[in-house]
Amino acid sequence: MITVRKDDGFDIEGVVARWDESPDLAGHGVGFLLHGLLDHLVDGHFAAVQ
Repeated sequence: MITVRKDDGFDIEGVVARWDESPDLAGHGVGFLLHGLLDHLVDGHFAAVQ
């Protein structure tokens, strides 16, 4: 998976940590990576809304 960011404002380490916490799901391929990325983004927006 390739991500393109215009600035350093997004910390990818949180996403990588989420991927590392679920090695059993890695067998699902790119879908697993995309889910981890989107899950991290949504969680960040949820905190902002509250």
